Amino acid sequence: AKTFRCHIKASQPTYSAKQIEKLTARPTSYLFCRKLLLVAGVDSNVGEDGFPYAEHDVSSSKAGNRALYFLDRCLQEYDMLAVKPSLIAAAAVYLTLSIDKRYLPWTMQLKRASGGLTEKDLIPVAEGIVKHTNSRPTTSVLQRQLDAVQKKYEGRRFQRVGATRYDMCKTMILKAI
Repeated sequence: AKTFRCHIKASQPTYSAKQIEKLTARPTSYLFCRKLLLVAGVDSNVGEDGFPYAEHDVSSSKAGNRALYFLDRCLQEYDMLAVKPSLIAAAAVYLTLSIDKRYLPWTMQLKRASGGLTEKDLIPVAEGIVKHTNSRPTTSVLQRQLDAVQKKYEGRRFQRVGATRYDMCKTMILKAI
């Protein structure tokens, strides 16, 4: 709240407080994902606001880092821009929970927290995430590979979740290969 007031004060001549609130109140797939991970009980270091207590973008668990990896990879794909951020986040959490057998892939609590999304809603988006995760995006003009996200999540800080290949089997259970 204090930071919000600083932003209002700094931009007072240009924007009103109501305009700033409207501009900053748009939820992102990151916030949806953090909230769903909290509901699933994946990250113990996540506060009620959906952000971790320690470092801003690092999860305490491999499952949490995997969900964030799926989200970041989706940001590089044009076809994923048409998908609602809440749906991408829910599909990323669904995939993450499907890999880690300690969790149920989609519970009633997650369904409620996601606004009623079912596994049937999530599967097409999850398939798109897996497809994009297993390929390397390239720029449209230079055909240069965009591998910064991949390299970031292949590092030890993110528990090497980017180094794993993911595959959907026929029963729609995700496997880490």
